[in-house]
Amino acid sequence: MSAGISRDEAKNWWHRCVSCSESSVTLVNREASVEEPMLEQAMHLFSGGFMHQGHACGHLWGATLSAGIRAAETFSGADARSAAALDATCRLVGALSEDDWAFTCRQNTGFDFASLSGRLKYLRSDKPRACGRKALAWPSSANTVIDSAIANFDPRSVATPCANCAVNCMSKVASVTGIGKDESAQVAGFAGGLGLSGNVCGALSVGVFALSVRYYQDRNPEKRDSKFHAAMQELNLLNGGLRKLPSRLLQDFKSQFGSELCKDIVGRKFDDTADHMQFVADGGCKDVVQFVADWLLERSGVFQNE
Repeated sequence: MSAGISRDEAKNWWHRCVSCSESSVTLVNREASVEEPMLEQAMHLFSGGFMHQGHACGHLWGATLSAGIRAAETFSGADARSAAALDATCRLVGALSEDDWAFTCRQNTGFDFASLSGRLKYLRSDKPRACGRKALAWPSSANTVIDSAIANFDPRSVATPCANCAVNCMSKVASVTGIGKDESAQVAGFAGGLGLSGNVCGALSVGVFALSVRYYQDRNPEKRDSKFHAAMQELNLLNGGLRKLPSRLLQDFKSQFGSELCKDIVGRKFDDTADHMQFVADGGCKDVVQFVADWLLERSGVFQNE
């Protein structure tokens, strides 16, 4: 661990958060002397490969939001912030597997987290120790990547407007999150299936994140969950709580588009940020973004369309 956080502090956050994605963004943030307790808790559902679906590793999801937060703080202008956050995430995708760690949760754990029995089998295995070791090692690696990406990013190189599916979706539902449209770039790394990897759709990811932010805002955004409450959420034993609406959104999304993965919906993976920007600028995935936005807006009077 770097000097930013001690090993004991890191272990404490890992055990307290329970969720790998929440602990990841918390630890990466703390090493960088950043504190965003409400946003950090809102990443809880991205554990187990995004809502227990076995997709991209939760450690990567957490670091992606941290990169977005840092990019939003560093650069002025939504276009530069979005491009910098996505660039950093693309670099994080490559860095994740440098120590033989696989990209997906399913590959790393070998368990089906979609079922309670699968989650319990995981807890009884030696896999949590491996995930914990990654949680302690990852923040230093992730911050090195994020620091380098931001330091070497030239905002003058950004084509405007910087089209981004995740940012477009967040802008449409900004009123419910309390984040504000200027901070929509925080989720830019979700684009193209998380750092252009073709994994979980950027718009769907934003929808789940927005619902999670709203959930914690309606409670007490400054008060972190206890370890017990976090564990109940992770095991999905608290009916009607954090997972209720996000689970419905995931089901409806898959029914509408046949898959939750970007590469399946688009039919390919994006070559680079310029490829993704052009695709979105030309109207690509407009229906996907609008579906998620409409789904959220129809279910809350707080949501307001642009």
